[in-house]
Amino acid sequence: MRIGKCLFLARRAGVVLALVAGLCFDVPTFASQPTPPVGISIEGVQADASGRIVARANVTAEVESSGLSLVLRNADGALKLRSTREALRIAKGASQVVEMPITITAAGVHRIDFVVEGRAEGYEKAGTVERRYVVWDGKQPPRLVTGRELRREKRVDVERALQERLRKDPAARASIDDYLRQPLQKLARVPRIDESARQALVAPAAGIEPYEANAIVDKSADVIRELDPITVTGRLWYTDRAGAARPLINATVDIRDSDTFGDEQLTSVVTGWDGRYSAVVNNDDGWFQNGRDLYIRVRTTNSRFRVQDCAAWPDWTYAWVSDVRSELSDGTVVDFGDLATNADNEASILFQDLNQGWNFLTTRGGQDPGFVDLCWPEDASVYSTFWEEIDIEDGDEAARDIVLHEYGHATMHNAYDGDWPSDTGGPHGFNDILHPNMAFTEGWGTFIALAVNDDGAYDSNGWSRAIESFNHSSGHAANDGKENEGHVAAGMNDVRDRTADGACANGGTCDPSGADAAGFAQIWRDAFWRSKADNFGEFWPRLCAELDSTQGSVAVRALAFNAIDVDTCKCSVKLALAADATADADVKELRTLRDRGLRNTELGQRIIALYYRHTGEVSGLLAKDEGLRRAAAILFTRAAEGSRVLLAGRKRDGVLLDAEHAKLAREFITRVQAQGSPALRRDFAEVLRLVDGFEGRSFDEVRAKFEAPRKAR
Repeated sequence: MRIGKCLFLARRAGVVLALVAGLCFDVPTFASQPTPPVGISIEGVQADASGRIVARANVTAEVESSGLSLVLRNADGALKLRSTREALRIAKGASQVVEMPITITAAGVHRIDFVVEGRAEGYEKAGTVERRYVVWDGKQPPRLVTGRELRREKRVDVERALQERLRKDPAARASIDDYLRQPLQKLARVPRIDESARQALVAPAAGIEPYEANAIVDKSADVIRELDPITVTGRLWYTDRAGAARPLINATVDIRDSDTFGDEQLTSVVTGWDGRYSAVVNNDDGWFQNGRDLYIRVRTTNSRFRVQDCAAWPDWTYAWVSDVRSELSDGTVVDFGDLATNADNEASILFQDLNQGWNFLTTRGGQDPGFVDLCWPEDASVYSTFWEEIDIEDGDEAARDIVLHEYGHATMHNAYDGDWPSDTGGPHGFNDILHPNMAFTEGWGTFIALAVNDDGAYDSNGWSRAIESFNHSSGHAANDGKENEGHVAAGMNDVRDRTADGACANGGTCDPSGADAAGFAQIWRDAFWRSKADNFGEFWPRLCAELDSTQGSVAVRALAFNAIDVDTCKCSVKLALAADATADADVKELRTLRDRGLRNTELGQRIIALYYRHTGEVSGLLAKDEGLRRAAAILFTRAAEGSRVLLAGRKRDGVLLDAEHAKLAREFITRVQAQGSPALRRDFAEVLRLVDGFEGRSFDEVRAKFEAPRKAR
C-alpha cells in the first residue's frame, strides 16, 4: 500500500525523494470505468531492426460472449499486417492469446487500434478498444508503446531542447509552451451554426501559467484599453467526433504582443457560444517600438475546467497560436478570421465535453459544480481523489460517456467539499453486486453521463449498454438495486427523465415518469450538493424531502422498477405543518435557510445531516402521535420566523429561541428519544445540546455562532 502511493507520486513529478522522506500514505482512491464485457492487454515481442514486430494480445471474456473477433486498424496505412482479423473462442472468465506479426514500411510513429468485437446478453455492443503506437527509427528494433508513453518521450525531448537553448542563451525568454503549442489552421469552409444553441459562459483563465513566468511579460494590468484602441476579433473551431466543424466554446484566448525583448501578455477573453471572441487593447507598444505585433494563443482552460498534458512535470495546458499581425496603427480592427485547432484536436473534443457537463449542471441543475481538471493522454480512464483530476486514456476520448462518467465523479468530489465515500475503488461492472457506497458513487457517475448526454445508454469505447431498460444478469436478490451500479444509474435516471418504460398499463411494474418526474435541479442542487451521502440509502431521504407528494410517489415506483426498495417519501417538516395555513411559505423559508445559511457553515451542515438522517423515522412518530405533531409544528414555525430575521442580515431585538420554545424543544426531543431507535436517541442528544447553546441568544449572536468556523478558515 505504501509503495503503491509512492510510485503514484513519482508518476507526476518524478518525486524520488518521496521514497526517502517517507511521504508514503494509503493508496489514493480512483473512481474508474465500468469493466468492459471483454478485456485486452497488449505487448510487443520479437522485434528486429528490419522493421518487424509481433503484437501479443491477451483477450479475456468477462461475461458470456459470442461472435468474438480481434480486429487491427492502422490509421496511416504504413503497417503491413499478416491478418487484420482473428476469430476468438473464449469461455466466460477465460483468456486467449493472439500473436499478430506487423511489418513497418516507413520509419516514424504509426497508430494502431486493437478492436475486439462481439455480442453478449444485455449489451448493444460487447467489445473493447485499446490503442498503441508502433515507433521505428529505421535502425533500431521497433517498439509498441501507449499514448502516454509516447507523449512522455516527446516531453523529455522538449525538456532537453529547452535546457540546451537556455544553456546557450541564459537570458532567452522560453518555456515548454514554445515547443508544445500547435499552429491554428485556417478553416477551409465555415459551416452554418445553430443560432439557438446558446450556452452559459465563464470567465477566462488567469493570465500566464507558472511555467511561462520567465518567458512572457505579463502586461495585462497595464493595458488601458481606451487609449489608441486596437480591436482583436475572430472565431475558433474544432472538429467533433463525427468529423464536423463546431464552435470552440468557453476557451481562453490570450491576446499577446510579439516583442523584441520578450512577448507580452496583454489580456485574456473567453470564446462565446458561437466560438467568437473580441478584445480591445491599447497601441502603446513601449520605447523604441513601432506598433503592436499581435497574435492570439488559445488554451483549453477557463475558470471552471481545463484539459492538460500531464505526461511529465509540469502539467501543460493544450494551446494553439495564430500568425502575427505586425506594426498595427491606432484604431485598427484585427480580424484573425475563422481558425481551427486541428492538431491536438482530441484536447478540444475533451474540453467541449467538460463544457457540456458544466453547462448542464449549472443551467439545468442550478448549481455551479466548481473547477475540474482533466489530463490526456493517460494509461487509464479514472478520477483520482488524490490529484483531484480526471485521467482519460489515449483512445477513450472517442467516447463522450467515458468523459462525462468521470466528470460525474469529479463534481461529486466538489459537491462533497473534498470528502469521498469509504469502501470505494477497484474493479466494478454493471453485473456486479458491490458495497452500497461503491454502487452509489459509480452509479452516480453513469447517471450524470445519462443526464447530460440524454440517450438512455452508456456508450463506452468498443461497447455499449442500455441503461434505460437496464436488467442485471440472473443470480441476484429481488431488491439488490442499491448494491448494483447499473440499477442506481437507471433508477436515478428514471426518477429524472420523462420517458416511461415498463408495463405501466393494468397495474404492471413500470417507471411512470412523465410530467411528475423530478427536476434535475431538485436532484443536483437541492438534494445532492453538500449532502455527503455515502450511498443511496442516505441520499434518498434528502431527495424525497425535495419532491412534492406526486413526484415522491412516482419516484418510489420508478426506483422499485429498478430493484431499489425505498420508503414512501416522508418529510417531517411537511407532515408537521400540513394543517397550517402558512405551511407552504414556512417550508419554502426553511429550505431557504438551509440553502443560503446552513449549507455555508460547518455547524449548519451537521444540522442538515442530522435532519435528513432521521426525517423518515421522525415522520413515522409524528404520524402516530398528534401531540408530537403539534409541538413540531410550533417549533418549525418558530424556526421559519427566525430564518426570515437571520437571512435579512439586519440587527433585530429579541432572541431566536426563548425560554418557552426551548422548554418545548426539550420536551419534544425527550419524547422522540423515548420512542426512537438507538441511532436517533444518540443523535438527538446532540440536538439537545444545540438547544442549550442557542437558548436566549440574540439573532446576531446566533448568526455569529454559525459564521465563526467559516471566518476562522
